[in-house]
Amino acid sequence: FVSEPAPPPPAPPPTQEPEPVTKPYGPLEFSLVEAEAVAEERAGDVASGSGHGLPWRRGSHPMKYLVGRGLDLVKFLEEWRHGDAVAGTADHHSAPATLSADDEPPPPGVLWRMYSLGEWRKCWCEVRSTLLVIYSMDDNCRGILGTYYVVLPGAEVFEFDSLCASMRARSLADVHPHGFEVRPAGDARKERLRASSAAEATKWIDFLNSQARQHRGGHLSLHTGGWRLLSSSWERLYCVCQRPGELDGSLPEVPQLLGFARTRDCAEGRP
Repeated sequence: FVSEPAPPPPAPPPTQEPEPVTKPYGPLEFSLVEAEAVAEERAGDVASGSGHGLPWRRGSHPMKYLVGRGLDLVKFLEEWRHGDAVAGTADHHSAPATLSADDEPPPPGVLWRMYSLGEWRKCWCEVRSTLLVIYSMDDNCRGILGTYYVVLPGAEVFEFDSLCASMRARSLADVHPHGFEVRPAGDARKERLRASSAAEATKWIDFLNSQARQHRGGHLSLHTGGWRLLSSSWERLYCVCQRPGELDGSLPEVPQLLGFARTRDCAEGRP
């Protein structure tokens, strides 16, 4: 008896070469609504401790990330030049944090700050002297990326769904019902923030409005004397009416008018 040889194994099906991915030419088009959705998903990941370092891993185009970071950098450099921002954090021991009337936070407390292209970042916020101080945290909430100073005297604070809020803020009301907008006096950038609950948002809004109505600070121009050929003889200062023992623990007999070369110097106690 002779057994027949086993049939040969079937040949594998031919593989098809993947079609090359063509890169689009010309400017990229993107939607702010789409960017906000991706940023909100990323914000939720950061809050739960499961976020990824780069947002394009969550479905966003890397060019959107670079554009947003570029806009944020330009705005940061402009605010840094005017003394409204600083990289990392600074020493604020000379100006103690202002607490609410019931001594229960917030403030101080955690808020989410809106950046360019709708990205939200977790921040620690407090009020020192006449300034709202915003500490922007990194993705792991372990370090401070930058500190921002918002002038409160004369500012306006509105909920996102308020008719007095900007159109950009009103467009966020349905998605972020606990958000509010801080609009400083002058041409300073509007700050869009949101809390984790309606109760926290209401307490922040009431507190910031009460600080804004005190009108104890603002910008003034000081004439330094003489005439300069290449620069102005006027120097712009951020001035605060200091009440006894408010900034450095001293007890002047009468209120004093303090002038600061930079806005941040008011929180750092360096006139």
